[in-house]
Amino acid sequence: MEHLLIYGLLDCSASMAGEPLEAMKQGVKAMLAELKNDAQTRNDARLSLIIFDSIAREASAPSALKDVTLPYLYAGGVSALLPALKLLEECLKRDEKKWGAQFKPIVFLFTDGSWLEKVEDLRSYCQNQPYELILCAAGAKVEQQNIAALAKPVIMLNNLSIGSFSQYCIWNERN
Repeated sequence: MEHLLIYGLLDCSASMAGEPLEAMKQGVKAMLAELKNDAQTRNDARLSLIIFDSIAREASAPSALKDVTLPYLYAGGVSALLPALKLLEECLKRDEKKWGAQFKPIVFLFTDGSWLEKVEDLRSYCQNQPYELILCAAGAKVEQQNIAALAKPVIMLNNLSIGSFSQYCIWNERN
C-alpha cells in the first residue's frame, strides 16, 4: 500500500521563545486534528516530525496519525534551517523506500522566518525538491519578507481556520 508522507519541520530556535513557540505548538495540534478528520489521510498518511535549532534531529519517524504525539518543545540555539532541509532529504529517501513514493510528500515548515542562512540560498536548495513545501508562520513578529521569499503558500498560525492544513493534503501522484 502506498502512503502519503507528511513532514513537520519545527523551528525551536531562540527566536521562537514565547508566543511564536506557543503558536507553533497550537498549530501542530491543529494540523494533527485536521488531518485525522479526513478518512483517507487518517488511514493512509504517515507523519514525521523534525525539530531544528542549531542542529536538526528527527523527533519521530513516519507514523500513522493516531500514533503521533507532540514531543516536548523548547526554544534555544540559532535557527539553522539548511541542516533541517538536508535531514529531511535523507529521511525522504529512507521513507520512500519503506512507505512508497507514489504521492508527492508534503512538508509543513513551522517557523518565524528568522534563519541563519540567506533566504536566497534556502530558496535555491528547495527548488526542484520532490515535495510540496508549505510555510506555517508562527508569531506576531514573523519575518514576512523571508517567509514570502522562501515559498508559497503560507499559513498564518495566528489566523487559523478550518481547512488551513487539510487543503494542502492532496494526494498528488508524482509525474
